[in-house]
Amino acid sequence: MGEGVSAFKAGDELMAAPTAPCGSCFHCLRGQENLCPQTMEKMVMGAYADFLLLPAHVVARNAFRKPPALAFEEAALLEPLSCVVHAQALAQPEAFESVLIIGAGAFGLLHMLALRAGGVSEIAIAGRGADRLEWAGRLGADRVIDVAQGDPAAEVARLNGGFGPDLVIECTGQVEGWRDAFARVRRGGRVVFFGGCAAGTALEIDTRRMHYDNLTLIAPFHFRPRDVRRAYELLANGRLGAGRIINAHRSLADIAGVFAMLERGTVLKCAVTP
Repeated sequence: MGEGVSAFKAGDELMAAPTAPCGSCFHCLRGQENLCPQTMEKMVMGAYADFLLLPAHVVARNAFRKPPALAFEEAALLEPLSCVVHAQALAQPEAFESVLIIGAGAFGLLHMLALRAGGVSEIAIAGRGADRLEWAGRLGADRVIDVAQGDPAAEVARLNGGFGPDLVIECTGQVEGWRDAFARVRRGGRVVFFGGCAAGTALEIDTRRMHYDNLTLIAPFHFRPRDVRRAYELLANGRLGAGRIINAHRSLADIAGVFAMLERGTVLKCAVTP
């Protein structure tokens, strides 16, 4: 513990996000701390190590004591869950709405768990890969749609009493997924482009549909301290059960094998233990 640290003491079990804003720049003063230049410039790297030094700006804003009942591996989900919380804070899902999540990976399932914790009762997940779709069903998706089989567009159109989903959350980070999200949302609905696409890619928008169908498009990036605090609360109270997306455990020495599993899509989240 360095000089000037008063909120923590040696021996405390901690959980932290890898970034924090400065609090005084143009974007911070407008409540858009996620766009603060410091967040990316001073991101904490090196988590695949035995020890990690948290800088003062992270300790001051985005570090917390880990509740004793919360497993370390679940506490480590604070950063991705903060991104999910930020996106849903902008989208404002309602309990009565029908939500479609495109992408059955770890982020898609975190979105599902957060939506369920917020009271949303109808959640469908569209994706590919038998294992991932099976995991989505086990974790509580009301409907699982395999985009590689049958007529997935027709299945989505039947949601919400035939009106289509009120809210679509895109989690693939592929232009094809963005295109599909725009096409599947109902008239008057909202689309969250959560997955970031590669540089240089572009999305063509049907301006007539955008205008006359009264669509709202949201593209959230990163998170704000209020989102990190909310993510911490969700993990700490135990209702979210985010640890259920961790379906593999490996030692730090096997880190190369972990990345190979992720590349093959045979694991959602893997806990790496130093």
